[in-house]
Amino acid sequence: MTAVFTYVPDRGFSSDITPSVLEIKFGDGYSQRVSEGVNSINQKWSLKFKNRSNAEADAILLFLSDRGGYESFDWTPPNSSTMVRVIAKSWKEAITSQFTKSISTTFIRVYEV
Repeated sequence: MTAVFTYVPDRGFSSDITPSVLEIKFGDGYSQRVSEGVNSINQKWSLKFKNRSNAEADAILLFLSDRGGYESFDWTPPNSSTMVRVIAKSWKEAITSQFTKSISTTFIRVYEV
């Protein structure tokens, strides 16, 4: 069973959407484009979890560490009702006070069976 990430990131996150397209250019200036593969929409979310309690931050860090940067997990982006499968290859931790930490990471959408 796939793990589910349930922590809510701060508002103001960004999403980067890049279609994967194959393009053939012909010598006379013409070109032809086609979608590359079945799942050709690449999507990334740059997320921040600012000034979270040490307990919540540690739980987020443990969740990410347990997946090791390669194991996928399910996540529902804010303002969406559709769960997606993602990975987090890296993350940053900042100690913001004696009682709080901030975390930043990028979730990358993956397509798996």
